[in-house]
Amino acid sequence: MIKQYAANKHRLTYLKPRYLEIFEYRVGLADGSFHTLREAGEKYGVKGVRIQQITARVEYELEQLQVRTRDRSA
Repeated sequence: MIKQYAANKHRLTYLKPRYLEIFEYRVGLADGSFHTLREAGEKYGVKGVRIQQITARVEYELEQLQVRTRDRSA
């Protein structure tokens, strides 16, 4: 997922920049260290469940990019 994100980040510009920032922080792309929902929530001033929702949204969009790319090449 992380490699896919790095390769497709430029294609996710329609998402809020904060979503991408939170995703990068959560999975460790921001500082090289994975962070818990609680840690990310404290940093961004939201509850852990909101961090989970945002992370899931970015993951969903990455999956959709992969599906669309696969459909075009078929």
